[in-house]
Parts: sequence; C-alpha cells; structure tokens
Amino acid sequence: MVLRLATREGRADGAEDVRRAVERLGALVDAPGVDVRDVKTFKRVLVPCLEVLRAYGDGFGGEEDARGSAAPKDAARTKRALESVARTIQKVISVCGDACDEYLVFRTFTHLLRYVSPRRGEYETTCAEFLSATRALLRSTHAHAALKRRDTASMVGYMISVLLTIANDEATAGSLGSKHLRSSALQTLDELLRCVADADALAYFLPGVVSGLTNVLAAASGVRPNVGAGPSGTGSDGVEYALSAMTSLVTCVLNDGLYPSVRRDAPPIDGDEWRAALDKIVNGTASNDGANETRDAVEKSQSPGDKDESDRKEIPEVVRDDAWLEFTTPRVTTALEGTIPYLVKSHRASVRKQIVKSAGTLIRECSNVLDSGTRSMLGVLLTLAGDNWTDVSSLAVDELESLRRLGHLNECSLNAIIENDLSSVAENLRLSNDEAAPQLQRLLLALEFSGEICFKDALLFLSLIHISEPTRQEAISYAVFCLK
Repeated sequence: MVLRLATREGRADGAEDVRRAVERLGALVDAPGVDVRDVKTFKRVLVPCLEVLRAYGDGFGGEEDARGSAAPKDAARTKRALESVARTIQKVISVCGDACDEYLVFRTFTHLLRYVSPRRGEYETTCAEFLSATRALLRSTHAHAALKRRDTASMVGYMISVLLTIANDEATAGSLGSKHLRSSALQTLDELLRCVADADALAYFLPGVVSGLTNVLAAASGVRPNVGAGPSGTGSDGVEYALSAMTSLVTCVLNDGLYPSVRRDAPPIDGDEWRAALDKIVNGTASNDGANETRDAVEKSQSPGDKDESDRKEIPEVVRDDAWLEFTTPRVTTALEGTIPYLVKSHRASVRKQIVKSAGTLIRECSNVLDSGTRSMLGVLLTLAGDNWTDVSSLAVDELESLRRLGHLNECSLNAIIENDLSSVAENLRLSNDEAAPQLQRLLLALEFSGEICFKDALLFLSLIHISEPTRQEAISYAVFCLK
C-alpha cells in the first residue's frame, strides 16, 4: 500500500495516507510473533520507507518551498509524513541492524542524505529526525564496511560538509539558531567519523574537517569576535561532540602506529641545561614565544579552500607519505593549539571533562606525529588538574598518572611548560593574583611530575621572586610552601 501511495510522484494530497501506512509498518516491529531480525521482515519495513523518501525527495525543500508558494497545509502534511518515515527507519534499524547488509546501508545512507540539510524554520525538526535515523544507521553492524569503500567516499564527504554547515550556521545565527539541531549535527558527525574509522578513507577529508571543527570550537570558546555566541550561547551546544569528532579523526589518520619512522624520544633531563634556562629567565632574556603562539592560531588554521567537493564522483586517493605528513601536521597542530586550550575556561563541566579525555587520547596516540600539539594538550591536562570541580580535576590527575605510568609523559614537553610558566609568573603576579594563581597551580603540578632536579631549582627561583616582589607575596609564599 505504501509503495502504491509513494508512486504518486510525492503529491501532498496522499501524504496523510502515506503517514498512516508508515506508522502501521513501524508498529509491525513491536507486534508479537514477528521476528524483526529476519531479513525478509526487515526489508518489508525498510524498503517501502526508502521508496517514500525517493518519491518525495525532489519536492521537499525545493524551489517551491523556498519561494513559499507551497500551500501551508500541503507542506505540513508532507513534513509529518517524512518525519514518520524517519522515525520508522530509526526504529527498525535500531532493533534489527544485523539484517541491514552493506547494500542496504549504502541505499539507506543515500536516501537519508537528501533530507539532511541546513533548512531553517519549519524543516528544523524534520532535519533532526533524519539525523537521528542516520545515527541509528551508523551504529548498524555493516555500516563500517559499507562507508569506508572508495565508491561511497563522495557521499561521506558531502555528509560531513553538510553537518559542519548546519553546526556553523546554527552557531552564527545567535539567538535565532537551534541548539538542539547544532548538537544533533555534531553528534552525527562524531559517530560518522568513528564509524568510518579508516585512515585511507578519511585522509582526504582531514584538512577540511579540521578547519570546519576549528570554526565550531572557536564559536564555543568566544576567541573570535562576532563568531557564535561565546561560552554560554548557541555555539556552546554540542562542543563535547565536536571535541570527540576532532579527536577521533586526528587519532585515526595521524596515529603514531601508522608512521613508525617518526620518532621523537625525549632525552633525559640535563641539570646543567635546566639551570642555564633558569638563569636566562632570571636575567630576563628567556624567550616567551610559546605563550603567544596560540593567540593567532585560529586565524592561521582557517582557509576558504578547505571545503570538500561533494559533487565529485571519485575522491582522489591520498598517499600518506612523509611529504603529506610534513604538510598536514602543522595545520592540525595549529588548529589544536588555537582552540582546545581556550575551552578550559568553559562554564560546562561536561566540556572540560571531554577536554581531559581528548587531550589524554591525543597524547597517547599521536605524541610522535604531532609533537608540539601534544605539548599544548599536556598543558591543558595540567591546568584542568587544578580545576575547582573535583570530577574534572580528579579525572585530569588520573589521566596524567596513566600517561606517566605508560611512558607517554614527554619530559621535553614538561620542561618547556615549566620554563614558560616560570618566565611569565612574575609578570602575571604584578598584574593580578587571580591570573597568577591558576598558573602557579599548573606550575606546581608540572614540577611534581618533573623530578627532583627541576623541583629544587624552581624552589630557588620562586624564592628569589618572593624577595623581589613584596607586594605580591601571598601567592608566591603559598607556592614556596607547597614546594617545601
């Protein structure tokens, strides 16, 4: 019956009949005595839904809707019918995803792709329903095998582009944007990247996705004027999914295990070199470029040419050789350094907890390839280890202990963080105790993990500052007391 109704070329006058028929198909999934894991039963529910999507695909959201000339009642009927189809697809795949083979995954993904688009107003809820159906499909058993193939790469790239567009559009819309739709789009992107999870399949999309996610995270952190609504606005929703998506993509494509020739083993701590660095700081000649490198990182990481070309039928194969790695790694590192450190000030504890998880994963999986990028992630972990919320600080401390236990705590990175903090702590104390307190706390944690040599010399240096800064002794006295 649904098939016959759907072949009316998507006419709105049959939309109500289609909706009722699709709802009866959805009820079949819960009917007693029906084995929904049977392939024939599964197809009996899924295939008619796909035919409805095919029939209504050309008219939905097309030129007639854009001009607003479609009758409101007809548009509402079509919308309700399509939302019912999306819910039914989500339901049947969630219950019996094992029966959805690679061909059906490919076919279903193709049809869902036509309805996931940045449509505002009355179509927002429809788009959200299809995003939910897409996530159900991505969790099915054969989704990974179907979507990592080269013949599906263009569709995957187009879906990624659309999801990023939705997330950025909703953020830049300010109070008119939909937090729910933005969060749903970012969650779908995260699950799509984790579903594909193939370095060869995702390497081509790495620059564009990193650039798009940088925009998303910049809107959430508020580091760019007039981009998004800052830490508490529309742009702050779904940040956890954006961080998870960035981490999943980078650890998949730039994993240390894929590039065994890249090794950056940390040399042992040299006491003389460490004291020489401290002497430079005391004499005011130490470089503080590391503290300023991330300020313009967001601007550097953006490129208008990073958009995926969704209309290409075949995505060129990327050779992940040393030349490609040399070109790609600095861009990814710049994006990480220019976004994630700013999010440690987020008002949401869930965001800060996700930052801890992402930073720890990046250090474990990509420390050799990213190098300086994981150094900034180590700084983030040390900062959040002193977070006011116990759930966040304890998670960060446990992550640091785990990294040290597994041998992933790079001594060069740790020493660079200590040197940088020591070089600027006196100036921060002159400006504000509020600014200096978190820095001192991070410095103390870094010294705790650094060893006895750094500990003693840093104590001497802080004591010298204590004598020369009589108006700012409270925070320094606390630091010296903790070191003792």
